[in-house]
Amino acid sequence: MRLAASLRAGNAGGLQVVDRLDDQPGAQGVGSCRRRRGRPRGRRTGYVLPDDLDPVAEPERWAAFLPSLDPAVMGWAMPGRDWYLDGPAKQQLYDRSGNIGPTVWWDGRVVGGWAQRADGTIAHRLFEDIGTDGTQMVADTAGKLEAWLGDIRVKPRFPTPIDKELSA
Repeated sequence: MRLAASLRAGNAGGLQVVDRLDDQPGAQGVGSCRRRRGRPRGRRTGYVLPDDLDPVAEPERWAAFLPSLDPAVMGWAMPGRDWYLDGPAKQQLYDRSGNIGPTVWWDGRVVGGWAQRADGTIAHRLFEDIGTDGTQMVADTAGKLEAWLGDIRVKPRFPTPIDKELSA
C-alpha cells in the first residue's frame, strides 16, 4: 500500500507511471483504440491500437498440466470471468471456496483436470473434444509429468470434485 500511495504520474526511480494511457509519450490514447473480435473461442472483444491491426501468425499448439492454486485461473469461477474456462469445468475444477484444482490446458485454455493416484500415475479427464492431435498431446504431456514426478506424490490441500474422482 505504501508503494502504491507513493507512485504518482511521472518517473519513479526508472519506472514510468501514468495516470491514463493518453498520458504516455507518443500514445494515441484509449479513445483511438478499435474493437476487434478474437480468441479465445471468438466470443470476446479485444482492443487494439489502429496501427496494430496486422494479422498475427497462429502459435504452435501446446498442452500443459498446471498445479492447484495456479494464479492464472484463481478467481475465474466467478460469473462473467470465464476467459479460460466455462461450462462443466467450473463445477469440477473449483472447490467450495473458489480454489482451483490441477488443470489441463490445451492451446491457451483450460480443457480438463488432472490428479495423481497413489501409485503415481497421472489421471486426467477432458471436458471438451480437442481433436485427435490435442488428445494425444495431452496424453503425452501426462506421461512426461508422471515420469518427471517419479516417486514424488502430489496431494492438493483443497481437493476439488475432479481431483476426488480421478485420484480414487
